[in-house]
Amino acid sequence: MAPSTFDVVKANAYIGPTNRVVTGQTFYVGNGTALPPGGYTGSDGNSGFSPQEAFATIAYAVSKCSAARGDIIYVMPGHAESVPAADLTLNVTNVSIVGLGRGAFRPTLNLTATGSTIAISAAAVSLENFLITGGVDLITAVMTISAADVKILNCEIRSVTGDPVVSILTTAAAARLEIADCRFSGSA
Repeated sequence: MAPSTFDVVKANAYIGPTNRVVTGQTFYVGNGTALPPGGYTGSDGNSGFSPQEAFATIAYAVSKCSAARGDIIYVMPGHAESVPAADLTLNVTNVSIVGLGRGAFRPTLNLTATGSTIAISAAAVSLENFLITGGVDLITAVMTISAADVKILNCEIRSVTGDPVVSILTTAAAARLEIADCRFSGSA
């Protein structure tokens, strides 16, 4: 890997304004074709500390987070990630995962098997501004939430080939769950 050409001014211009106070580590994920200025293609071998050296997958970024620290993961515009039957597991407490971009340029998570799910099993996780699509019919549950204080904000769950059995499945542990400004649309 080449030396970093990270330029915070260019990075902030690419990301846009934010009103977040971050107490933990900030990571970046992106595998889209629209690279930031001086950026490399996303790879889990990158540092993940800048948009120019983003990780390739959300799961890898989550594995680099520390519980309760208040880490944030920014997912770049145009990022697309398949969620196979093995799931995307968000299991580190107090992590925010924020999708950047608008409309079709938001990051996309595509569930590719009936058993695929976005499993949120740690408290105080937030998932914001994602397009979540179903690539198969009768997905058992698009999301399963089994932890308290979870937030799902400004996401769109869109069925493209068939409707899921359940969009969001919760357990009794999902106390104080907040789902706001989300859109759910079926294939028909």
